[in-house]
Amino acid sequence: MALNILEALQNEFGDEIVGMLGKFIGEDSSKTKAALGAAFPAILGGLVNKGSSTQGASEILEMITKGGYGTDTLMGLGTAFSGGSATKDLLAASAELLKKIFGEKVAGIVDLVAGVAGIGKNSASSLLGLVVPAVLGFLGREVKTGGLNVGGLMGLLSGQMESLKAAAPA
Repeated sequence: MALNILEALQNEFGDEIVGMLGKFIGEDSSKTKAALGAAFPAILGGLVNKGSSTQGASEILEMITKGGYGTDTLMGLGTAFSGGSATKDLLAASAELLKKIFGEKVAGIVDLVAGVAGIGKNSASSLLGLVVPAVLGFLGREVKTGGLNVGGLMGLLSGQMESLKAAAPA
């Protein structure tokens, strides 16, 4: 059975992490959880789309390696989401990552997450900025443990289509 990245990411973000995120973005836990339910598929969908070409998959691998995203990223979520300089640094780096993944569509993704979860656009933007490194961290861990090259990453990402379709709003 293929790895379901959406499910794995949702499992990484337990109640404590969701609470920290909610506190930072100024939203309650239920709205934050709903926003994550839209943010994860949006980010993963953007990466699947970008990673469908050799050039795009190479760019994703470069984002992962240059940013040092991997297991350590996932283990440091509590610190990264607790506020202060670590969170601000994460947000600063994430704006560029979102542009690399979505190009000019970033504002539309922010609107989508805000609309689905009933949160403000600033909250949605911050949430996306905080979550994209975690998604790249998850991919980085898979790249490292699986010894994946560009072709392997393309295969991993293309294998996510069914779970993305299932997660899409009706």
